[in-house]
Amino acid sequence: MKRERKSIIVLAAMFSAAIIGLADVPVKQSVPVAKPVSNDRACEMIRDVRNMRGSVLFVNAQKRLDVAAAIDSAIAALDGEFHYDIRRAEAGCDVTLADGTALRKSLKATVAVFIVDRKDIPALSAFPDDSVAFLNIAPYADGADDRHTAKRVRLGALRAFAFAFGAGFSQYDALLMSPVDSPLELDIIPAKAFLPFDSAIVIRKVAAARGLSPYRTEFYETACEEGWAPAPRNAAQKEIWDKVHQVPTEPIKIKPESKKVVK
Repeated sequence: MKRERKSIIVLAAMFSAAIIGLADVPVKQSVPVAKPVSNDRACEMIRDVRNMRGSVLFVNAQKRLDVAAAIDSAIAALDGEFHYDIRRAEAGCDVTLADGTALRKSLKATVAVFIVDRKDIPALSAFPDDSVAFLNIAPYADGADDRHTAKRVRLGALRAFAFAFGAGFSQYDALLMSPVDSPLELDIIPAKAFLPFDSAIVIRKVAAARGLSPYRTEFYETACEEGWAPAPRNAAQKEIWDKVHQVPTEPIKIKPESKKVVK
């Protein structure tokens, strides 16, 4: 018993000494290693417009309000969804309902949405057979502050775009493409509301029939490999360009095709 107790005491002493000794050993702290920053290919997406056809114009034909920001916001949302050539333009003159089709053709636009300021027409007038719609800002601006007016114009532009393609009221509970009896009803719709699924289907179908075709987005590296990429505009694209277009330093070895034995 004494011998076993002595052994336990010795082992305890050795363990304590080991712990004390470890305390004297300098501990090497782990240093976070900086990972190399790789080129984010998603940030290097470019547009292939070679097969893009047609255009959609939002034509500002009024001077009462500065609608550029609201229209540009609507265009950005539509561009992200449909990838058509959608732009904003200035008419420089008043446009009536009777002028819409002729002016659209003179502007060589496939579809045109005119932003006007008139007391004699409703807030939204659409002529899908002529690929024309009118967004009248007069009801939107009367009695509203700048913030509400800008929101109404943006939502109205999205609605006018859809109706110009013949996309009527949605079968879903979609506030943006539901009947709007008053500009006040636009105020309860979320500012970032977008077109519902069934409206988008009609728009794409009619757009194809009208001759509109979207652009394609592709990785810059793929564009280089396919041979249509523009010259690099930043360091990341330059690295990709050089990698794809580098000249081989060694001869390319082509393995001969093995002969097939036909029995």
